[in-house]
Amino acid sequence: MALALTMNDTTLDQFLTHQRGELNRSEMTVASYRNDLEQFVQFLSGQDGLDWPSVTVNDVRAWLVERASQGDSARTMRRKVQSLRAMYKWLMRRGLAEVNPAADVELARLPKRLPHLLRPQSLDRLLDQEVDTSDFEQVRNHVMLLMFYTTGIRRAELMGLMDAAVDTAAMQLRVHGKRDKDRIVPFGTEQIGRA
Repeated sequence: MALALTMNDTTLDQFLTHQRGELNRSEMTVASYRNDLEQFVQFLSGQDGLDWPSVTVNDVRAWLVERASQGDSARTMRRKVQSLRAMYKWLMRRGLAEVNPAADVELARLPKRLPHLLRPQSLDRLLDQEVDTSDFEQVRNHVMLLMFYTTGIRRAELMGLMDAAVDTAAMQLRVHGKRDKDRIVPFGTEQIGRA
């Protein structure tokens, strides 16, 4: 069954509505999907519409080669492939396509970024700074720095930390981390004493 889809076709709008409404994707993500998919349609068919079921892996690869020649980064091209994969997954669930040509496309490798590290002397200076205990922000920032340093928790975990998750009697934190998993992290009197 052929499905001709132009860039302003209702099928694309339905897919985007599904992403936003049912899957609760952010406005930014939905806008990226729209841009990526419209770009793909334009590349393969111009303004005449696209027969989605006839798209091949080679079509997707040719598009990515063209995007690379336009200066798209590896991260951007990964996102574009993910947009196509999501669209085809949606089309297949509705019986509008039989295969997902983007599924077999290898994602561009991202360059590994090395973390920026503090020198021990700089860290010592930060940890040993005098804190005005009457200034809430100074105390909060100092405690946050100590928590990162002594427990190794992630920034998102610290930001999501609630009062109920801190057990000062047992000296433990219940941290909600990656993949919606909770873990117990011990902490010492260092955080309390130095703040």
